[in-house]
Amino acid sequence: MKYLIHITIVLSALALAGCTRQETDPSGNGSKQAVSGPGASLLLESPPAGFLDLNEAVAASTPGGPIVAKGRIGGRRDPISTGFAAFVLADESIEFCDETNDDHCPTPWDACCEDPDKIRQSLAFVQIGGPDGMPLDLNPRTVFGLKENQTVIVLGRLSPESEPGNHIILADKLFLVP
Repeated sequence: MKYLIHITIVLSALALAGCTRQETDPSGNGSKQAVSGPGASLLLESPPAGFLDLNEAVAASTPGGPIVAKGRIGGRRDPISTGFAAFVLADESIEFCDETNDDHCPTPWDACCEDPDKIRQSLAFVQIGGPDGMPLDLNPRTVFGLKENQTVIVLGRLSPESEPGNHIILADKLFLVP
C-alpha cells in the first residue's frame, strides 16, 4: 500500500508540472560523476542485450514481466525525483523543444511543443527499488548524475499496476548512454 501511495503522489505531482517557462536551467552541471555507495551496483558498464525503445518495450511486456527499455529523461518539467530514486522516461519518438527549433524554451526536455496525448502515451515512471521492492531513499540526480534529456536504458520489470497511459517500470539496473 505504501508503494502505491508513493506512486500516486509522484504521478500527481508530475501531472501538475505541465509546461511552464523558467528563466534558469535547473539541469545542473551535466558532468558525469563517479558513483559509489548504494548506487554503484545499480549501474551497468555496458548496455543490456535486447533493449527496445520505451513504447516498443512496453508493448512487448506484460504487467509484472521483464522489460529492457531505452528512452530519454523528460516529458515533464521536473522529471527527476529528489525525494527517492525515480524519474520519468520518455520514448525517443517524443520531440523535445530543442529539436523543434524552439530555442527560447529553457526546459526543452518537458516536450511542451509536442502533442499532449502523444506525450501521455509515451512516458513511463521509473522507480529504482531496493531488495524489498521499495524505492531507494536517494536522489538520482546526485547519486547517478542523472540529468534531463539524458538517454538511459532501464532493466527491470513492468509494474503489475501499469496500465495504458500510466506505465511504471520497477528498475533493477540502469545504463547511462554516453
